[in-house]
Amino acid sequence: MEFSRVRESLEVSDSVLSKHLKVLEEAGYVEVSKAPGASHPHTCIALTSESRRALAGDLPLPLAGWQVLLHVLAERRPDP
Repeated sequence: MEFSRVRESLEVSDSVLSKHLKVLEEAGYVEVSKAPGASHPHTCIALTSESRRALAGDLPLPLAGWQVLLHVLAERRPDP
């Protein structure tokens, strides 16, 4: 999913999303890549198999704020 789409879904700034993605990437929950674009590179974010297993309930999810981010990346809303 493209960075801008996630940012808009969460209604956060670039810097806030970047900081959280860095932590999730270091923990192995997301992969962040850059793809060339017409005027600037596009940042793409993908869930890892570990984060998909966590979302399925097979592994503990990270802190609540990150759960929302992972659910947005999975394109579904977290359970209440």
